[in-house]
Amino acid sequence: MKLNSTVRSIDLSYNKIDEQGALFISEFLKSNSTITSINLSDNAIEAKGALSILETLNTFPTAITSIDVSCNPINPYVSQLFPILLEKQTTIQFPRSYLGDPAVGYISQFLKSNSTVTTVDIRNNQVGPEGAGYIAECLKSNSTLTSINLRDNRIKHEGALVILHALKSNTTLKSIDLNWNSIDSSAFQLAVDAQYSGRDNIPSISF
Repeated sequence: MKLNSTVRSIDLSYNKIDEQGALFISEFLKSNSTITSINLSDNAIEAKGALSILETLNTFPTAITSIDVSCNPINPYVSQLFPILLEKQTTIQFPRSYLGDPAVGYISQFLKSNSTVTTVDIRNNQVGPEGAGYIAECLKSNSTLTSINLRDNRIKHEGALVILHALKSNTTLKSIDLNWNSIDSSAFQLAVDAQYSGRDNIPSISF
């Protein structure tokens, strides 16, 4: 595979890949310049292995634009480094990765001035109202994101309203998924209708 010039996408999900396997993948990517997408979700990759792969992507001239390391036992504190290591990516996928509010804060800070990432998937990550606040601040200044998935977190009604308010100054986001976040759907729909009454370019907001 190191010398292969035709394969563009690799799916290695559900393969019980551990830290040693992740290190092998890291070495492989150093000499491959054609693969653009790699799926490593649902394995047994821990912090050291994940960082090895991400450091390779940031240091070597790979063609990777999308990597999925979700559903791996990655320490949430290590994820603070992910925004720095993913500067070249267009997609951030960390569903079910035990991130929590602090890590989401780092990701949001990174995205404030980022001009490459268009899609973020951080569903099912125990994100609460605090994390929603970080995301809201990001949305006020980011002009590249088009889609964000926050499904199945703990944002609650107050967090959802903070995000909705931030969308007033964002004209590039096309869709946001807030389902399964303990949101008062009737009250939130009224808030959405009031905010976007008579306006064009309304994003798709599911809740």
